[in-house]
Amino acid sequence: MLNALNDKASVARFYADKDSDLFIEAWYPDYYDRAEFGVFMQAWDRDIMTLLMAGADRYVR
Repeated sequence: MLNALNDKASVARFYADKDSDLFIEAWYPDYYDRAEFGVFMQAWDRDIMTLLMAGADRYVR
């Protein structure tokens, strides 16, 4: 499931540890610019929505 999520994600990366705890990370590689950071956050929101639509909300505590 994580491989499929990572294939669809644009800025987030999904990982699980040995206990199947879910980790999500993203890296914003540029200097802060309000407009560009807004685009980045929209992509983050889409990636998280992909996670929720895949039924992975069971990982959210």
